[in-house]
Amino acid sequence: MRGLGAGRWAASVLSQLSNTVLLLILILAASSLGPEEYGKFAFLLTAATIVGDLTVFGLPTLVQREVARKGKEAGGLVWRVLGAQLPLSAAGVAAVALLAELFAPAENLVLAGVILAVAVELRFLKLSARGALRGAGLFGTEALMVWIERVLLLVAVLLALRPPVHPLGLAVAFLAVRIVDWAVIIPVLRYFFGPPGKSRGNKKTNGERSDSRPLLLRALPLALTRALWTVYLQVDVLMLGALSTAKEVGVYHALYRFVQAAMEGANILTLVFFPSLSASFAENKEKFRDLAARVIRLSWCAAVVVAFAGPPLAPGLAVWLFGDAYAADGRIAATLVGVGALAMAGAPFRIVLLAADRERWVLSGFGVAAALNVTTNAFLIPTYGALGATWATLLSNGILAFLFAFSTVRVGIGLGWLKGALFFTAVGAAAGTTTCLEPETAPFAWIGFAVLVTPILIRDLRVLVRMLEW
Repeated sequence: MRGLGAGRWAASVLSQLSNTVLLLILILAASSLGPEEYGKFAFLLTAATIVGDLTVFGLPTLVQREVARKGKEAGGLVWRVLGAQLPLSAAGVAAVALLAELFAPAENLVLAGVILAVAVELRFLKLSARGALRGAGLFGTEALMVWIERVLLLVAVLLALRPPVHPLGLAVAFLAVRIVDWAVIIPVLRYFFGPPGKSRGNKKTNGERSDSRPLLLRALPLALTRALWTVYLQVDVLMLGALSTAKEVGVYHALYRFVQAAMEGANILTLVFFPSLSASFAENKEKFRDLAARVIRLSWCAAVVVAFAGPPLAPGLAVWLFGDAYAADGRIAATLVGVGALAMAGAPFRIVLLAADRERWVLSGFGVAAALNVTTNAFLIPTYGALGATWATLLSNGILAFLFAFSTVRVGIGLGWLKGALFFTAVGAAAGTTTCLEPETAPFAWIGFAVLVTPILIRDLRVLVRMLEW
């Protein structure tokens, strides 16, 4: 059983690691296009992603949770979810076309925006399929599907980046890969969950009502949460496009990859445990509290390393990845690394709240953070540009992490995780301070950090891997 649990963990980690390919794609695009042209593409991609996040309506989380609790009996729900998303996706494409016409930081980008929007909507449809596979424990299948798609996308983008490079070429590359991807997804879903209208293990599903309104009502708290999450994370790029220049958009969006990398790291450490958390909350509250505390400690330790080791390295890393054109202000890169650390620290609290059916608490947190992010961006961007957007992001991330941590304690997991978190923070602060005062001692300082924290992490990981059997 332990081997199976470890196998599921490894497969889920591989699936999350595939997102590093997306990071690489955006890095290549930024370095090839330059800040001005990349800013145009980044604006379109952000607009399509925001609209896609809205139209996905929280359904991937709903289907993952239901399949995790009911198994193949929830198979019919998978097709109902996809059917409910289709009209929402069509509306999303129209919305992106309108945004491209009204707010894009360049003219004649409507066609590229529409093509990119279709590709992004297909990606968000796939999130529901991936959620179903995760809920059923089919992590290996999901990881294989994701990696095939990512590799194809990387090849297509490399071809699109051959001179002359234009945002339209990148959009076409994204769409072509998504079409091929769905040619694979549909047979996989039919194999594991049966054809539409049927569900293995639940004959009653044949007569299920096809009306999607009850389904959308169930997903409404998750949908509102995702909408506010999107506003909180990405509205700064749209506001930069409206209030600043395409170059500022390009610089900020490129350097925001530091935050994305940290968030992907947090997802690798936390999302694999979401099905276990969901099942244990319904079946065994003591197991739920223990699992939650260990997941929080694991992600917190990684956040400490990013917070204290990352900022000094960020400006040089930005030049190495993107080129000198993106190094106008090293404070942007350094601050965004700090934002990434806050995102890593806050990620497990959000996962715990969702697993405990506290969507409304997550919704409230994102509501506060989104309102704060929009307000501070509107105040800071006209004067400070991309640097102002960076400060707004740092503030809203800090507030959100605190709200999620406070809410998680209210769920009933207690403060057992806090002692380990404070220990990690103290040791990390000591290593970071030593590195700043004596840079040549950095390797020894962080080796010492690893020696002190590794025994705690090993104990937690052993328990967490065993708990993956739900």
